[in-house]
Amino acid sequence: MIMFKETYINAYRQITPSRQLVSTVLASEQTSRKHLKRSYLVLRKPVLISLIIALCFLFLINPGGDFDLVRSKGVKANYIADPPYIEGAGCLIELTEEELFAPYFEGMEVVAFEGEVVKVESIVISFGIGRTWKNYRAIAHIEVSDVLRGDIDAGTTVAVLLPTLVGPKDYSSASSVSSKMTVGTTGIFMPAKYNENSTWWMNNRTLYLQEIAEYGLLDGIRWAFLETERGLVFSREIYTGISDATTMDEVRQYVNQRSGEAK
Repeated sequence: MIMFKETYINAYRQITPSRQLVSTVLASEQTSRKHLKRSYLVLRKPVLISLIIALCFLFLINPGGDFDLVRSKGVKANYIADPPYIEGAGCLIELTEEELFAPYFEGMEVVAFEGEVVKVESIVISFGIGRTWKNYRAIAHIEVSDVLRGDIDAGTTVAVLLPTLVGPKDYSSASSVSSKMTVGTTGIFMPAKYNENSTWWMNNRTLYLQEIAEYGLLDGIRWAFLETERGLVFSREIYTGISDATTMDEVRQYVNQRSGEAK
């Protein structure tokens, strides 16, 4: 019996692979794995590149945001609850009163109506990645009480894009009037009605303003007359005909008169 056991063990040892054979097999296996890994990486690299390109393309077409900017490729607009402080100075194109009261400005109809600001929303418009391409604006929702010029129904609420923010966070010299358009403010407003050609171009990208609001103030100084707790707020140095006005009735009569002359 013992003899049979030793014979069996010796026979088994003879068929056990040598260390050299084991090393050869392991080396071959490792080489195969490396080739498979390289093949996987080679195959994966173009797929990843294609995926990145596709994602970038989709971002440029529609980078997301709170506004559905279909035509404004690569531009994003979002509502913002706590905008930063804005400081700056603006340079306005010199216009006469005749030009300010003209029924059209650069192809856009300029309307005039009296109303009350019922809601103000701060927004940020991004023309690219980074702070350089971010612009902070506000949209004033104004309930129309009386129409002085334009095809607007009294009682409707219109959205007007403002050139800057509203309230104490805006210190721009180009918004001395529009920044006072807080909720509850009443006055006479003369915004332009945006059309399909109304655009804002920056960083090789174009924002079609109709996708943000139906109307917009052309600047923050000359296109609104506000009635506030501190009295009338408007550009008295520009509207010299009513530079001494103290009531909205005086302003209304003047706007009606000049708008009628411009027709």
